[in-house]
Formats: sequence, structure tokens, C-alpha cells
Amino acid sequence: MSSLTIKETLVDLKAKGYDVSSGFHGLPLKFEFATREQVENNKVDELYQRLISIFKVNSYGECNLSLLIPSIISRRPKELEEYSGDFVIDGQNKEIIYVNSGHDGDGKTSGCPQMVMEHEYDPTLDKIKNYKKILKKEAQLFQQLNTLRKKLTRLDELRAEVCYGDPLALAIESVMKVLNLECDRFGSDKVGVKTVKSFSQFYYTLTADYEIQNELTIEKIKDGYDLWTKIYGDTPSGAKVHGTAFRAICFLRRYLDEGLTNGIQKSLETWCVNELAKQFSQDKLVKGFGSFDSPRWVLYRIIDKYNDIISNEYGTGAPTIRAKRMVEAVELSEEERFKHPDEEEWKRIVKEANP
Repeated sequence: MSSLTIKETLVDLKAKGYDVSSGFHGLPLKFEFATREQVENNKVDELYQRLISIFKVNSYGECNLSLLIPSIISRRPKELEEYSGDFVIDGQNKEIIYVNSGHDGDGKTSGCPQMVMEHEYDPTLDKIKNYKKILKKEAQLFQQLNTLRKKLTRLDELRAEVCYGDPLALAIESVMKVLNLECDRFGSDKVGVKTVKSFSQFYYTLTADYEIQNELTIEKIKDGYDLWTKIYGDTPSGAKVHGTAFRAICFLRRYLDEGLTNGIQKSLETWCVNELAKQFSQDKLVKGFGSFDSPRWVLYRIIDKYNDIISNEYGTGAPTIRAKRMVEAVELSEEERFKHPDEEEWKRIVKEANP
């Protein structure tokens, strides 16, 4: 894999149609190292700050200087008197850990790293109004830091895990390359690649529904994607692969192969390929079903729609999937997840199948 400069990366993003905001505002923060004594004297304004979490402090363990990213400090002017000093806007937990570590840098080339927002005293305002003005800036910065700053997504973690050879991450990347899929630039980079949206459900497909480190299983995932392609590949909603719909169609593929046989199997598969996309876009197919059990709910949504339409078309002799076939599908496949996800509804189905 070749490395790109920041400029080359930006050009590449724009060439691929990504909207990258431009412009700037605000004043840059000043970087400095603080000695342990300086950090000890930093203050916390609890009007907007969180209280110290002893559980979080203890979870970090011993202070690791390599992971000690800068704290954000507000340096209030001395004219504020009792309200003056250095106030921690973000990073009080790490500063507690640093002070307790025993490390004491020289404050020039070592110590606790800090990014400092400095304030000037406005002589046209009295002390209290200056304080309130500065406090408002601090609270706004605190809010922005803790809402705009994103936690690592699973995709971010997968990228890092691939770099150090994590077997599961490598397997996920491999499957995405085999299927020619990508999500946020993770996976395939070939021509004609499709983008996955709702990645969490796609991730469940590969990690919970299948054992992706088994070559035979990868073939089953490919079979599921082939069915998705036949149903949605050439439709407007198929421009991207909806992760929840993909997972549901893979589950449907398993239901067809493991739970049904002969004519009824062929009838449902043919109907799905020819008619399912006419009845449901990907979004509509999975609407309301975002839980881990979503493919089970979607399966029965498909069966219900199939039964309705096929009955209207062929009447009483239609090859429907009613209670007896539903129970037989579970018995034949030995797959408990082929049961209706609503326990009471499944009891009703079993009772109807065995009057």
C-alpha cells in the first residue's frame, strides 16, 4: 500500500466526491510542558466541568507518558484575582494521574503536555463581567471538545488492527475485498466498488452470523451477497449496500438453503429475485428493525409478503410458507434462529402446525 501526503489525500477525497469543509476561525492554543508543581496548582471550575471519576482514573493504571496527550488549559488573567489562574477545561483525569505518578519534568522539554487558551482582561468591563465572559468561552470550548471530538469507530479500530495483523480484522478486510465492498475507505479499492452503509449490522454478519476465518463460510457469505445482488444490485436503492438489508438477505439465503427444499425453496427464491425489490427498497425492508435480531424480523416480513402475494395470484393451491413449513424449517436446519423472534407468535405458529 502506497503512502500519500496530506495534499494528495485531500485531492483524492475531492476527486471521489467527498465534501471537505474549508475556512477557519478562532485563535490557536499555545503548547507547553508543565512541571508537576504547575499541574498541582491547576484548578477546575465545577460550574461546567465533570467531577473526577475515580473509576476512570483507576482504569488508566500507571501513567504512560507515551499516551499523555495534552490537557486543555484556560489561563485567566491575574486581574481576575480570586478567579484567576490556570483552569483545566479538558484532561483533569490525566492531570490527576500525572501528579500522582511522581514524574517531574523541567517545564521546557518535558513534563505534562498542555495546550493553553490565554485570555486578556477587558478594561472596559468590571471584574465580574470579565469573569463571566471568560467562563462562557471556557464552557463553549468544553462543550465543543466533548461533542465534536469523535470516539474511534469500529472502522477506525479495524484499520489499526489490520496494521498490526489482528486475524479477525484481516479476515473482515479480506471478505470486503472478495465482495468488492468498502466503507469509509476500508475494504476494497478496486474499480466498481460498492459502499456499505449501516456498517454495524454488516459487521455482525461477518462476526456473529458466520465464522469468517473458515473458507467454506466465506463461500456462504458470497452466496448471500450474490442473492442480494440479484435482488437489489440493479435497483436505485442498490447503489449502496445497506448493512442491515445485506445481513437480512444473507439470513434469507441460509433459510432457503437449510430450511426449505424442492419446490417451495425454488418458489420463494424466484419470487424474492423477481419481486422483493418491487415491494421493498432496502431501507423499507429493514425499517423498524435495527436490533441484533433484525434479520429474523425481516425474514418473517418477507415470508408474510410472499404469502400474501402468492396466495392472491394462485389461490388455495399456492406454494405458501405457513405454520407447518415454518416449524419444519427449524427442525430440518436445526437452526433455532429460524423461529419467529416473537416468542408468543412462535408459540401460536407451533400450535397451529400441531393442532
